Amino acid sequence: MIQSSPQYSASHMLKEALLTAGGVVLASASSHNIHFTDFASLVIAAALLSAIHTFIKPLLLLISLPLIVLSMGLGIWLINACLLLLVSQLIPGFHVASLSSALWGSLVISLFCWLWKVWFGPKPGPRSRVQVRYRPKTKAAPASQQPRPQQRRQSLNDDDVIDI
Repeated sequence: MIQSSPQYSASHMLKEALLTAGGVVLASASSHNIHFTDFASLVIAAALLSAIHTFIKPLLLLISLPLIVLSMGLGIWLINACLLLLVSQLIPGFHVASLSSALWGSLVISLFCWLWKVWFGPKPGPRSRVQVRYRPKTKAAPASQQPRPQQRRQSLNDDDVIDI
């Protein structure tokens, strides 16, 4: 049986669309060059934008990886702005006036979604913590007292602890 990734489940897509709709509302409130005519165009634009971000954006990121590396990540912002402009061209009732407005809108939408996920997203589980222990260096023991390689491997498997 093939199971879909949680990223592609219907409930995850709905949550992403609602988050994107909140970001679009915030972007349209902060800029007069981004606006939607009615609630239906907002919902359709948010659903299309989140679907594009889920399915098409990973391919665009892969293709434009050299640009992203050379611009130290700012290429992702440009890709988001271009996707916002694309959605505004496809949905009649959702308007983004220019590339600079799309850059502003993509920044606002990205920050809104990121902050929402930081504040209200799932909290990390107990396995996501990193423990760091410091052991001062000691003099090496004589060869007769050093543990065998098999004993050394067993002692290294210590619940994901990084020893410095």
